[in-house]
Amino acid sequence: MTKLVRANYQPPTYITPKIFLAFNLEKDNTTVTGTIQYKLLNGKPGDALVLHGGKFNQNEFNQGKTKFISATINGVSILESMQESFENEFQIFTIPNVPTEGELVITTQIDPWNNDSCEGLYLSDQLLITQCESQSFRKIIPYIDRPDNLAIFTVEITANEREFPVLLSNGNLITQTRLADQKHKVVYEDPFPKPSYLFALVAGNLACIRDQHFTKSGRKINLFVHVKTDLIGKATLAMQALKEAMVWDENEYDLEYDLENCHLVGASSFNAGAMENKGLIIFNDKCLISDPRMSTDDDQKYIYLVVAHEYFHNYAGNRVTVREWLELALKEGLATKKETDFSADKFGYADKRIDTIKQLRSSQFAEDAGPLAHAVRPDEVESIDNIYTDTIYEKGAELLSMLSRMMGRKLFTEGVKHYFKVHDGCAVTIEDFIRAQEHVSGRNLQQFLEWYKHPGTPKIEFYENYNEIKKEYILQIRQSNLGKDGTELPAFHIPIAIGLLGSAGQDIIPTRLIELTKKFESFVFENINEKPVPSLLRDFTAPVIVTVSPLHTEQHAILFVHDTDPINRWMSGQTLKLAIIKQFMFEYEWRSMDSSTILDEKSVNHALETFTKCCRYILQDNDLDLGMKVNLLEIPYADELISEFKTVNVDALVYAVRVLKSHIGTTFYQDWFDLYEESIILGCDELTQVNADRRRIQGLALEYMFISEQETGVDMAITQFSSASNMTSQLSALFVLTNEDYHDPDNIAQNALSKFYEQWKNNDLVILKWFKVIASSQRHDALDNLERLFFHPAFDIKKPNHLYATVGHFARTNLKHFHNAEGRGYELVIDKIIELEKFNPGVAANIIDVFANWKKFDKHRQKLMVGQLLRVSNLEHVSLATKESVTKILEGITQVPDIVDRSSSANFYSPMFDSMMYEDLAPQSFTPFSEQEIEELNEALKNTI
Repeated sequence: MTKLVRANYQPPTYITPKIFLAFNLEKDNTTVTGTIQYKLLNGKPGDALVLHGGKFNQNEFNQGKTKFISATINGVSILESMQESFENEFQIFTIPNVPTEGELVITTQIDPWNNDSCEGLYLSDQLLITQCESQSFRKIIPYIDRPDNLAIFTVEITANEREFPVLLSNGNLITQTRLADQKHKVVYEDPFPKPSYLFALVAGNLACIRDQHFTKSGRKINLFVHVKTDLIGKATLAMQALKEAMVWDENEYDLEYDLENCHLVGASSFNAGAMENKGLIIFNDKCLISDPRMSTDDDQKYIYLVVAHEYFHNYAGNRVTVREWLELALKEGLATKKETDFSADKFGYADKRIDTIKQLRSSQFAEDAGPLAHAVRPDEVESIDNIYTDTIYEKGAELLSMLSRMMGRKLFTEGVKHYFKVHDGCAVTIEDFIRAQEHVSGRNLQQFLEWYKHPGTPKIEFYENYNEIKKEYILQIRQSNLGKDGTELPAFHIPIAIGLLGSAGQDIIPTRLIELTKKFESFVFENINEKPVPSLLRDFTAPVIVTVSPLHTEQHAILFVHDTDPINRWMSGQTLKLAIIKQFMFEYEWRSMDSSTILDEKSVNHALETFTKCCRYILQDNDLDLGMKVNLLEIPYADELISEFKTVNVDALVYAVRVLKSHIGTTFYQDWFDLYEESIILGCDELTQVNADRRRIQGLALEYMFISEQETGVDMAITQFSSASNMTSQLSALFVLTNEDYHDPDNIAQNALSKFYEQWKNNDLVILKWFKVIASSQRHDALDNLERLFFHPAFDIKKPNHLYATVGHFARTNLKHFHNAEGRGYELVIDKIIELEKFNPGVAANIIDVFANWKKFDKHRQKLMVGQLLRVSNLEHVSLATKESVTKILEGITQVPDIVDRSSSANFYSPMFDSMMYEDLAPQSFTPFSEQEIEELNEALKNTI
């Protein structure tokens, strides 16, 4: 098994400046001829030419093994001299003693009709499409398939016109010819050199909407969105998103689109959300199709995000690409950063920022803390597929957001412009990007590169001291960064935004940005007339974990209701909720140890009393927008909560969340009822932020009312479900009716599911939502229903969307049933992963990481999870990506852990041993410093704010 190791990077021996591809698309006889100009770049005359070929026989299916028809160099056959070997999952073809430059012509036969892997060229609902990132172009034709080999592509496609009336490839349409035998032929040319992973082809019967965009310089760009004919009326939002993204990129970065045409294509079977192929962007059709009747508000916002993200790749990844795959965060981080800014500008900053932080804290932090942790730029990897992670996308974008805060958005933008100008047409590294920022700012950013080198999340400790006589407030900050081996890493460059509030919640000091560059530093705020409430890490200015904070319950409460920074206001609310949840968990666990203990669910501790007062203030604040009320008052989701624990009792956590929701619903029933009534909007289904916020608060109010008063809540949910004219309202009602057990003699829950299915059974995109409702249900029979779903005629295991909406959604969101004490949830997921390994290992590898946090759970569940992982590990044939993940997850396991009796007090886990207290979030005292630290501290005190 060969690893990709960054320290071993060498430029390609040969490069291919130009390639002409001729496709003849016929079932049972599809041929591809590549006429490839090659020349020596990094070697000596006589060096062998090495080509990457398709996948050899994996499992019991052919995943794309190369079938040659002919191969020549300068007209001379090379088939006899070609040497075949294998590297990881791929064929390698070595051609010895080739001329230093020449013309390589290869003709292969491929079978896209029977390619179920969704890689290379394959059939998706009668539509032939490609997916070549990261290493699947080689499944079409052997090639120097690496991102630093850039070529100008010319593509000819010949096919039956009746079967494939639409033929598309990258670049500009050069010719279109009608041939004999009902065939036609097109030729496309992409004038911009690109790596092979950006090659694209689409052939099929598609409907199209057309529009135009005029750039700032006056160029006309023809815009196309291609989808299945029955969906064409639902593609207008995607077109609008494309146009707005083009305008935004011109206004922000002076980047005009560079081809004559821009094509967006929707496909029903696509492993990813979308792929940024130059000029021909292919989407999972759920990312292009919408209208308010079939799409939720979140669905429609997601279309804006995905379309913008892929369009922004036109420069961030296409015109300027990555030198090797270990630099992946360079293109994905920048596209994600631009997508985030675009979304915030359009839909509002706070909502988007909170969504980003949720993703970071629940998923990326967990990734950083688990066996699959890797640096933003890894040093090595076995399977490239395994670095398409939240660390690459979300943390990669967050690092750029940190730079933008430190430099200011305007100066950071100038750095990006300089980066594109200097490196246009090149394959580059993260150092090249940082140097561009240094060039425009004049700053030394070399310390900032530490963020890219190491996995893990830095820990931050805050200590305070208020000198009432001097009216000085001293804030000391310590950072701790441990490597995988437990050794202390160098100090990171960390921007930290700070604000100070008075005891009544008024601003004393507005936001100031501190740049932490040492292991610990001290900052002095002068002329502070009272001991302030510090608003720490405002806007979540760095992806760090605060392990020590001077804040206690009352101070968090002040921030929760008064902080002018909406992000810290939300964060303080999350802290209070988590403290209460942990208290209820402790009580649940204590009761399970002693059956004589009576749990009074109405008893509240100090944190709950304080939180309740805050909720009342927020609910009755008429000046607070409804979207922010939802953010402040909803309970964190399962993945967010799990990430907050080192070890967790699943049963206690499920119970605690239910009790807290019941408390909020019961205590404020009338407030929720009033909000629900006030938020009803008739005839306003279109997506606007005001409409979306009203539907969000209505959905949250309905959920809380149902929990506190089920009979009334059921009646209201039935009414909303039956009368809803938009998917957001209908789906939120369906969720309430089918998510929990309640007295249901009339089978209301099952009837609602049946009615929804009958209404939408001919719309595959809406049926995905039906799948998700069933997969996330907390009802007692949820696992039985999910297992039956796999035999339902609507479910197709060959469609990635169906797997993500059922197995993936179940494992990531259904805390109660995925962690079923009998192990049924684990077994269900692994059964499907093993089945997927036979034809689409890419989806299998994407789902397997739900087991990465197995050590967080009790010994019984650990045994069950490890046992299921060993089923995958012991398969005779398993894909490289899945094998690498399972090996890392099980690293150090020599046998399945023994089940430990939870009734033994020696094994009793209490969250009281976590760092957070329950009765009060007690402030931490100063920790002693060494003499050397004291000297450095005195020096640091000179840094006065």
